[in-house]
Amino acid sequence: MSFRNAILVTAGLLGVGLSLVGTGITHALTGNDAGIAGTGQPPASAHAPTLYGEALAAATTLRGGPASAAVGRPVSLAFMTSLLRAASFGAQRPAPAQWSLFLPVDAAFDRLGGRQLDALIHDPETRRALIDRHLLAEPVSLADLKQGEPVTTLGGQALAVSVGDKPRLNGATVLAERTIGDGRVFIVDHLL
Repeated sequence: MSFRNAILVTAGLLGVGLSLVGTGITHALTGNDAGIAGTGQPPASAHAPTLYGEALAAATTLRGGPASAAVGRPVSLAFMTSLLRAASFGAQRPAPAQWSLFLPVDAAFDRLGGRQLDALIHDPETRRALIDRHLLAEPVSLADLKQGEPVTTLGGQALAVSVGDKPRLNGATVLAERTIGDGRVFIVDHLL
């Protein structure tokens, strides 16, 4: 990821975090039981895990050395971790008992243009759609992927699995697999 893109991501995601005060999504911080302002939805329990929150915790655990050790070479997961952090604010999607995340390395975002990156940073729907293409509300293992049967993401996208030395999903190579908490995380080299 270029330095310019990293600055855009940081500035955009900081803006997302700061704008939460204006949206009423401060229940977990303030204890306000009035609900999420303007949505008519009850507040999420401060203790109930959400799928985005669980995926964020797993991605945060793998950042830096653990991801590089798993892959066998230096990799960064900072961009997707930032997107998960932004999506986890006010997320109402409860976490299933087990789930799977296809976590793209930062280099996977290099092919996106300025408008696409801007949409990921500033548009919550675009961000959630991308994240949902990388999440499964069920567990899969590397052995499952090696059988070559397609899997369907939370966003409804069927991922074609190619069997080889390392499984590929819609052209993205699985670089490593880790179990973290209730989730299975696959580090991949491209976006799905």
